[in-house]
Amino acid sequence: MLDTLFPPHCLACGADVMQAGLLCATCVSQLHLITSPYCHRCALPFPSRAAGGATLTCTACAENPPPWREGRAAMVYDDLPRQLILPLKYADRTENATLLARYMAAAARGLVEKDSIFIPVPLHRVRLFTRRYNQAALLACALARTADRGQRPA
Repeated sequence: MLDTLFPPHCLACGADVMQAGLLCATCVSQLHLITSPYCHRCALPFPSRAAGGATLTCTACAENPPPWREGRAAMVYDDLPRQLILPLKYADRTENATLLARYMAAAARGLVEKDSIFIPVPLHRVRLFTRRYNQAALLACALARTADRGQRPA
């Protein structure tokens, strides 16, 4: 009923989609998802598939390892992800958190377990007051729900 009154739109470009909270096919095709091979410490994608191997580390992480054991990134931060992330942070587009969390859960598969704890980065109280919400907390909650159900991005 609500879809008839308010047809669902792509979260990035506004085109019609079948279900609310998704991207249209054109926008999905513009995402540069980070897939293997990538550095397992910083998630930087390697330029060539020839790199191969299960636990690769880039030169920068090998020379100066970050303080964490493993890290993942869902997608390259270019135009389309920027159109989803910046409105989440600064324009009250909190509905973007659920979609982004699905991609984060897919990228973190193998790292996230049933008993994983998701702790958001705290937001300074002045920023929290002006924004009225902590986008990291929204992402952490959505990621925890998505990871718990084993969902994949649509």
